[in-house]
Amino acid sequence: MARFGLFLHVSDRQVPRDRLFAELVEEAALAEEVGFDACLIAEHHQSPNGHYPSPLMVAAAIAACTRRIRVGSSVLLAPLYHPAHLAEESAMADVISSGRLILGLGIGYSGRDFAPFGVSLRERATRMEDCVGFLKRAWTEDDVTFEGKHFRCEGVSIHPKPVQQPHPPIWLGGSAPRALERAARLGDGWIGYPFYGVSEVAGFARRYREAAAALGRRAVVAVRRDGWVADDRETAVREYQPAIQSFQRFMRELDSDDAWHRDQRSRDAEEEIVSNRLLLGTPEDCVRTARQYIDEAGVDWFVMRFRQPDGPPHEKVMRTIERFGREVIAQIGDRSPIGPMVADAAPAGGG
Repeated sequence: MARFGLFLHVSDRQVPRDRLFAELVEEAALAEEVGFDACLIAEHHQSPNGHYPSPLMVAAAIAACTRRIRVGSSVLLAPLYHPAHLAEESAMADVISSGRLILGLGIGYSGRDFAPFGVSLRERATRMEDCVGFLKRAWTEDDVTFEGKHFRCEGVSIHPKPVQQPHPPIWLGGSAPRALERAARLGDGWIGYPFYGVSEVAGFARRYREAAAALGRRAVVAVRRDGWVADDRETAVREYQPAIQSFQRFMRELDSDDAWHRDQRSRDAEEEIVSNRLLLGTPEDCVRTARQYIDEAGVDWFVMRFRQPDGPPHEKVMRTIERFGREVIAQIGDRSPIGPMVADAAPAGGG
């Protein structure tokens, strides 16, 4: 059993920005209705496909239109933020959502994201360390004095504090060995990007869990997945293949020299279709692939993306969200209450 979230790419070249936002709110509200437990939003800047740059603002707006589903980021680019400002904004998002925030953080990989802020990609890991270290203290203490590599403060108090106790969960992304160790040491979960198949995810998850166990910390494995559900696999492939091509186009447009990114640019849609990276096909196909990830990689959360920068259109996405919830999550979703989601709290309820 696992939990399922909805990943909102928050970009569509074909749809006006205001209409797109209204559609995304409808998708999140339907996801809540049919059994999804989270709705997470990405961050990019200078995006040619109109990607929204502020995941916490979108998350807060979705929180105002929903009641149960958790909201947050996957991932917010922590190195681009002043830690005190992020502590305030994330605490406010938790307050607005009545304690439903999941704060997914990543170090980033695209020079295009970093350039407007004058932040060096070479500093991204150490800036992340500063940010997470300060967040945990600022959310739970007053008169904080902090000495990091890039950020220093004395006697700082952040108000209001988050609703969640001791603080909102922080999920850290990345797949490099140092990123997995960082997630085990500083995070309340690891969130894997949607670029890898089950064997690679299993290797990353094993390394992360081993590092967390060595530190006496609880591990939570979340993975982002792309997917589509239809009456038969052939229909699912036909309907979703343009979206896969759209994703490949998006990856080619990003400015990054990371090795994994170069690998993504070299793939084509046919390779993606035959891989086990996607939860795609009939409901039974999707359940079978999800079980493989659960059994082989110990996945606790799947965060599903159905919409790419060129579609599919909102109407088809809505039908897929409903069907995925009623026919996939209904079979394999963990419906027990979500317990504490921070790594240092007592485990409970599959959270």
